[in-house]
Amino acid sequence: MLQEIVLSGIRPSTGGLHLGNIQGAVENMVNLQNSGQYQCYFFLADLHAGTTDPNFKEIRENTYGVLADMIACGLDSEKSVISRQSDIPELAQLHLFFSYVTTVSELQRNPVYREQVKELGLNGNGLSSFLNYPVLQAADICLYRGELIPVGKDQIPHIELTREIARRFNELCGKEIFPIPEPLLTETPRIPGIDGRKMSKSYGNDISLSHSEEETEQRISQMITDTKRPRLTDPGHPDNCPVFALHECYSSPEEVERIKAECQQARIGCRDSCKPALAQVINSALRTPREKRQELFDQPEELEELLLEGAVKARKVAIETIKEVRVGLNLSRIS
Repeated sequence: MLQEIVLSGIRPSTGGLHLGNIQGAVENMVNLQNSGQYQCYFFLADLHAGTTDPNFKEIRENTYGVLADMIACGLDSEKSVISRQSDIPELAQLHLFFSYVTTVSELQRNPVYREQVKELGLNGNGLSSFLNYPVLQAADICLYRGELIPVGKDQIPHIELTREIARRFNELCGKEIFPIPEPLLTETPRIPGIDGRKMSKSYGNDISLSHSEEETEQRISQMITDTKRPRLTDPGHPDNCPVFALHECYSSPEEVERIKAECQQARIGCRDSCKPALAQVINSALRTPREKRQELFDQPEELEELLLEGAVKARKVAIETIKEVRVGLNLSRIS
């Protein structure tokens, strides 16, 4: 029985993965990989990283850090194909071919583009590669005949353009070259940063695998808490507290229930109780992955070898896809 193809990527960033990346993406990747139900392709999106700042020397170093984080959190190159975007030259070809069936207005309306234009304050000064980001994303998915894309409910619109590009391209070629990818809905817990906003490197509000235990304790001590509880003697509102949201991800169900009840009864405080307990449970959960990460990060040549081995596996599929695409477009079928 053929396994369905799952595809997902992570953009390398300075300092590696934070808790939002781990809880929202990597843990889902690990579960899919270990389920035995799917053929998984996971990639380091270094070309995507270059769409806003093409400093590829820095991106290369960041790629090693994120790869080390991914493996430390459970991804296995024996079970999944793990590769780096820039090692797959066929991706650039498909990206170009897909641009022939995509309009500028569609790219400008894309929710990812609009969100990041606002977040980064680009005001028309972004690179053309940034505008074309969704086309490259579509090529990422279709190059490996991706069928299922792990996303949360709020991310479903982000893959709709990929679905439309695949439909149009199939029509242009007069044959079903690409499956129309479907979202694979995954549970994505709410991971707030230390300022209460969504955890993000760009906000500087993250808690990362690369942070030491001391740094983690310090950052948690700075977290925004229940703004509706001005005095320690006032009842708390844990469901509106970023610290409690992280407890829900990392503490046991019994501990979560205890904290919730005692907070609502004003029996415990954030600074003296909730925050230290959260730092302890997060550091405990990350201790082994952090040790594994450091071990891997100290051996960049082994990380590079792993990526090159992944590229060999990925290109076997990519080359066959491009051959079929060129035939479908009535271009020469180069070997």
